[in-house]
Amino acid sequence: MVADGGANLEWVEWGRGDAPRVALLVHGLTGRAEAFEALVEELDPAGGRIPGGAWRFLAPDLRGRGASRGMTEGEGGIPEHARDLLALLDREGLEKVVFVGHSLGAMIGVHLAAEHPERLSGLVLVDGGADLTEGIRALTSPAVERLEQSYSSREAYVEHVRSLPIWSGTAGTSAWSATLPGTCTRRTSSGIRWRTGTPSGATARSSPASR
Repeated sequence: MVADGGANLEWVEWGRGDAPRVALLVHGLTGRAEAFEALVEELDPAGGRIPGGAWRFLAPDLRGRGASRGMTEGEGGIPEHARDLLALLDREGLEKVVFVGHSLGAMIGVHLAAEHPERLSGLVLVDGGADLTEGIRALTSPAVERLEQSYSSREAYVEHVRSLPIWSGTAGTSAWSATLPGTCTRRTSSGIRWRTGTPSGATARSSPASR
């Protein structure tokens, strides 16, 4: 569902819902909310492992991805993703958050910091945040193509994903590696495709308007 101020994104959250410190975790181009699960396990936002006390972590699925994949209206660029995230913050009554963005998420974070600095108490950029130059477009084009890719079987999907550079030298050692087969969607007429699920230990959420 798309509201006037942005899409009613689906999201998951970890930590304490009443924590005074809130971080918004925004994934990359082909990512989804569960991409931050390993980070959350390491930081333990509810347990106070982070200096300063407990946190609340929110991780949305961006428009057209994961549980928000049905929301495909509009231009889908960085400004529109930013509006969607601002709408989420408004619906949750959050005036300021620490923005943690990976890749495309980092670019969205830079945009928000420039256009709405009053909404961010901090900005963390992970492998991204630069201008979208032609060189960057060329580097990200394979990822864009993967968004629409289908696979002949679940095994073919897992083999392809594990062949990507991100897995170089780490095959079988990442906590996420074991979950790869479960990130496939059900079979469609065109084959196996990506899907999203609720990360373990997380609470799945949606805006009231989309329930």
